[in-house]
Amino acid sequence: MGGHVEGADRLPDPGRPVRRDPTPSGPPVVRRLLGLQASAGNAAVAGALQPEQEALVARLRARLQADPDDRTGAVRRQLAALDPEARRRVVTALGDRLPDRLRGGETPAAPPAKPTSPAKPTQHAQPTQHAQPTQHAPVPQPASPQPPRPPKVPKPPTPPRKSARPPGPVERKAPAVAPAPVEVRREPAAPPVPDSGSALDSVEVAPRQRNALARLREHVAAKKGEITAALAAARQAVATRVVAGRESAAQEVAALTTRLNAEFDAAEAGVRTHIAEQTTTVRAAIAAGRTEAAAATTEQSTRLGVEGHAHATAVRAAGTEKATATRELGRTEAQRARDTATGHATDADRRGRGRAGAITDADPDRADARAQAVRQVGTAQADELRQVAPPAAQFALTEANRIATGIGEQTTKVAAEVDAAVPAGQHTVRDIGAAVQEGLGTGAAGAVEALTAIETRALQELRELRATTLATARDLGGRLVAQVDAVERAALDQAGHGADLALRGLDDTAVASLGRSSGFTAVDRVAAQTTSALEALDPTVAGELDAVLAQGRTAGTELEQTARGGTEQAQAGVRQAAATVTTRVQDGVDRQVRQGREAATGSADRLLTALADTSGKTVAEVGTTHDRSRATITEGVTDSLAHNASALASLDGNLARAEAEAQQEYDRPAWQKVLLALGKAVLYLAAAILATLVIAAVIFVGALILAKLGLVAAISFAAAAVIAVVVLAVAGFLYECVTRAQAYRAEHGPTSGFWQTLGVTAGIVLASAGSLVGLTQIIEGARGKRFFSDREMSSQERYDLVVGGIFQVFVLFFGGRIVRGLRASPKPVDPPPPPVRPPPVEEPPVRPPPVEEPPTPVEEPPVVEEPPVVEEPPVPNRSLGLRQEAVDAIAKLENLKKNPVGEINREPNHNHYSAARREARGEVVARKANGRPFSHIRDLQEACDGLFNVRETLSREAHNPPDTMTERGMHVLLERLSEVNRLINRLAGFLNEIGHGSFPPYHEWPPGS
Repeated sequence: MGGHVEGADRLPDPGRPVRRDPTPSGPPVVRRLLGLQASAGNAAVAGALQPEQEALVARLRARLQADPDDRTGAVRRQLAALDPEARRRVVTALGDRLPDRLRGGETPAAPPAKPTSPAKPTQHAQPTQHAQPTQHAPVPQPASPQPPRPPKVPKPPTPPRKSARPPGPVERKAPAVAPAPVEVRREPAAPPVPDSGSALDSVEVAPRQRNALARLREHVAAKKGEITAALAAARQAVATRVVAGRESAAQEVAALTTRLNAEFDAAEAGVRTHIAEQTTTVRAAIAAGRTEAAAATTEQSTRLGVEGHAHATAVRAAGTEKATATRELGRTEAQRARDTATGHATDADRRGRGRAGAITDADPDRADARAQAVRQVGTAQADELRQVAPPAAQFALTEANRIATGIGEQTTKVAAEVDAAVPAGQHTVRDIGAAVQEGLGTGAAGAVEALTAIETRALQELRELRATTLATARDLGGRLVAQVDAVERAALDQAGHGADLALRGLDDTAVASLGRSSGFTAVDRVAAQTTSALEALDPTVAGELDAVLAQGRTAGTELEQTARGGTEQAQAGVRQAAATVTTRVQDGVDRQVRQGREAATGSADRLLTALADTSGKTVAEVGTTHDRSRATITEGVTDSLAHNASALASLDGNLARAEAEAQQEYDRPAWQKVLLALGKAVLYLAAAILATLVIAAVIFVGALILAKLGLVAAISFAAAAVIAVVVLAVAGFLYECVTRAQAYRAEHGPTSGFWQTLGVTAGIVLASAGSLVGLTQIIEGARGKRFFSDREMSSQERYDLVVGGIFQVFVLFFGGRIVRGLRASPKPVDPPPPPVRPPPVEEPPVRPPPVEEPPTPVEEPPVVEEPPVVEEPPVPNRSLGLRQEAVDAIAKLENLKKNPVGEINREPNHNHYSAARREARGEVVARKANGRPFSHIRDLQEACDGLFNVRETLSREAHNPPDTMTERGMHVLLERLSEVNRLINRLAGFLNEIGHGSFPPYHEWPPGS
C-alpha cells in the first residue's frame, strides 16, 4: 500500500545548474540505494577534455599569455570553429584567462525554479482513498551569472495511483555533474525540506482510532528523527571522505608534478651534458688542428729563415771580401801618390832655397827682398807640388772607398733584400697559417654556435613540453578535484533529496496504512531502507573516489609516459644533430690543415728558388766590379802625379820672374803703393755696389711677380736693396770662412782633437766677421802675416790690406750716418681738417669689433637684391675708404689672429699648435663639457678656411678698389693681404706637416675616443 509521488523524477537539483546526460550510467549500488542513474564521477569523466582539446587549450593559453586581450582575434576564431559542447569544455578549462567578451553563451544558465512539495489535502478515514496533491509554490532561485529564468509551472495534479512496489525512497534520475575547475567553490548540499506539517495532522478519524493515530504520529516522528540523524551522519562521513579524497588527489598531482619535473630536469641535464661533451670534442678537434697547422707553419718558416739567411750570408761574405781588397788597393795607391808628391815638393824647396842663397846685391835690403821672393816662390811651388798628393791620395782612397762602398751597398742591399724577403716569406707563411687558424676559429665558433643553438632549441622544446605537460597535470588535478567535488555533491544532493522523499513518504505510508495492523511495519520498513541507504553512502562514495583517483593515476601514468617519450625523442634529436656537427667539424679541420700545409710548402719553395738566383748573380757582379776598379784607381793617381813633373820643369823660370818682380816692387815708392791699394779698394767697392743693385733688382722684380700671383705682398726697391745688402754680407762672410779654412788646411793639415777644432773654428769665424768691417785686414796688414799662417806677405800685399781695411771702415761709418740721416728726416704734416670733422690721425691697423657679420638693426627691413651702394664706413675707418665687407674681413682677420692662430698660443695651456701635434699622434688633449674630445686640429683647419675667405675678400677689394679708398686704405689693405698670406702659408704648412690638410673633410675624433 505504498504511495508514489507523481513528478518526483522531474524535480531539479536545487541550488545549481544541471545537465542531463543522454546516456547515464553508474554503479548499481547507488542506483539501488538512492535511485541514481548516473554517478557523479562518471559524469565528471564524461565531461573531461579529449587529448586534442587539451592540446588546443595549451595553445590558447600560450596565445592568451602573449596577448591577454586577444587583439589579433586568433583565440576568437579558434573558439568559433568548435562545436558547442567542445567550446563549452574549452571555455571552462581556460577559466579566468579568457576575456569576458569571449565567454558569450558559455556560462551555464540558471535552472528553472523548483516547485515546492505539493501540500497533502485532508484525507478521510476511508482506507482506499488517497490524498490529492495541491499546487506547489516556486522555491527562490539561487544566484546565477545570468538572469534567472522564469519559474517552471508544475503540471496539474493527478489522482494518486497505487504503487507497484513497497513504499520506500522514490527512484528518480540524477543529473550528471559537469567537471568544475579547481577554483569553483563548492556549494553545500541542500538540506531536506522541513516537515512543516504532516498529513496525519489533518486526518479525521473515529474516536476509537484516535489513540492509534496518536501512536502512529509518534512513531512516524521518531522514524523521521532517525532518518534525519542518519542523513547528518552520512553527510559528515561523506565530507570527511571527500576531504581525504581531495588530499589524496592533491598528493597524487604533487607526486606526478614532482616526477614530471624530475623527468624534465634529467632530460635537460642530459641535453646540457651531451652538448658540453660534444663541445669539448669539437674544441679538442679544433685544438688538434690548430696545433698541426701551427707545426706546419713553424716548420716552413724555420726552413725559410735558415736557407734564406744562408743566401744572405754568402752575398755579404763576397761583398766584404771584394770591398776589403778594393780599399787595400786605394790605400796602396794613396801612399804612392803621397810619397811621389813629397819627393817633388822637397826638390822644389831645395832648388828655391839654393837660388835664394846665390843672390847677391849691393843693397842688402834689396837682396833680402829678392831672396825672400825666390824663397816664397819655391816654398809656394813646393806647397803646390805637395798639395797634389792629398787630392791624388784622396782620389785613390775616395774612389776605392766609393767602389768598395758600392760593392758593400750592392751586397748589403741584396743581402737586405734577401733578409727582407725571408721575413716577408715567413709572414706569408704565417698569413697562410693565420688564415688556417682563422678558418679553424671560425669553424669552432660556428660549431659551438650550432651546438649552442641545438641545445637552446632542445631546451626550449623541453620547456614548452614541460609547460604543456605540467599544465596538463594541473588540469588533471583540477579535474580530479572537480570529480571529487562532483561525487560529493551528487552523493549529498541525492542523499538529501532521498531523505526528503523518504520523510514525505513516511506520511503517505502512514496515512495509507492507517487502521491496519501493518502500518507500523510499513513505516519501519521505509525508515529502515532509508537509514540503510544512508549508512551505505560512505562506502559507496569511497568506492567512487577510489575509482576517480585510479583514473587520475592512470591518466598521470599515461602523461608520464608521454612526457618520457617526448624527452627521449628530444634527446635523440640532440644526439643526432650534435653528431652531425661534430663529424662536419672534424672533416673541415682535416681539409683546412692539409690545404694550409700544401700552401705553406709551395710558398717557401718558390721564395727560396728566387733567393738562390739573386745571390748567385750578385756574387758574380761583385767580382767583375773589383777587377774594373783596379785599373781606374791606378790610372787616376798616375795622371795626377804627371802634373808635378811639368811644374818642376817650369820652376826655374818662375823663380827668375819672382826675383825680378821683387826687385821692381822694392824700387816702387810708398805713395804709389798707397794709390795702387786705394784703387783696388775703390774697384772692389764699385763691384760690391753693382752686385748689390743687381741683387736688389732681382729681388724687387721677383717680389712684384709673386705679389701679382697673390703669394706675397709687394715691397719697395729700398727694402729690396736692404735685403740685397744682407744677402751680399752673408755671402761674403761664408766665402771668407771657407777660404780661410781651406788655407789653414793646406798649410797645417786637418785639425786633431775637439778643442783644437773648436779654437780654429772660432778664430776663423771671428776673423771672417771682422773682415766684413775691415778690422781683420788692418790687423793682418800690420802683422805682415795672415791669421793661422806663417807665410810672410810682400810689401804691396801689406799696403793693400791696410789701405783697403781703412777705406772699408770709412765707407761703412759715413754710409751709416747718411742712411740714419735720411731715415730721421721729418714727415710732412697733414693740413688741419675742416671744423666739422676731426683731423685724420695716423692709427694702427684697423681692428673693428670681433664679430663675424655686421649687426643689422632690428627696425630695418632686410635688403633684397639692391644695386651696390658705397656706404660711408664707420668713424674709425673714415680715412680708409674700404667697403664694409673688406672692413669685416679685416675684423675677422684680427679675431683669427687672437684665437686660434696667434695671441692665444702664447698661453701654455692654450697653444693650439702643440695640442694639434699631440692630437696628430692620437692623443686626446682636452674634452668638452659633455665629455667628447675637443679637436684643436679641426679648430686650426676651420681657421685656415677662414683665412682663405679673408684673403679672397681682400684680394677682390684690391683688384676692384672703391672710389672712396684713400692712400692709407690701400696701404692697410696691402699690409693685411701680406699678413693673411703669411698666416696661410704658416698654418697650411703646419697642417700638412702633421698630416692633415687645410681643406675638408676636417678632423673628427672617432666614436668612443
